[in-house]
Amino acid sequence: MTSRADYFMPALMQPDQAAHEILAGLERGDFETHFPRRFTTLLKIAQWLPRRLYFYLLARAIARSTP
Repeated sequence: MTSRADYFMPALMQPDQAAHEILAGLERGDFETHFPRRFTTLLKIAQWLPRRLYFYLLARAIARSTP
């Protein structure tokens, strides 16, 4: 699905890496598995922002990543 994308995807992982992360999370008994950490941590923090600010920052990030 990502082969046709023409924008920067800093958190892109190979399927085998993703599968490894999922299996490791299951083995640890984690309540949730999220990866890559730098990306998902940012999204979890962003949930606490006021909606207007959240969508403003999201729009800016998308605008910066598109050619």
